[in-house]
Amino acid sequence: MSTESKMFNYIFAIKEYGEKIYLKQFNTDRTPEWTKSEYCRNRKIEYMNLLSEEEYNTYYKDLKQ
Repeated sequence: MSTESKMFNYIFAIKEYGEKIYLKQFNTDRTPEWTKSEYCRNRKIEYMNLLSEEEYNTYYKDLKQ
């Protein structure tokens, strides 16, 4: 029996109040909902949208730093 968890790679477009949109990549074994709730816990997030690979490549790739 394997104890290894499946890892997921999520990219979110994040907008904090009063700040510019930025991208953040998460490598995790958790769900996108859990990842979002944990990241937003101590931050003032206006929105945090999970991007599909197509959305990232089409609209947001130039924001990645």
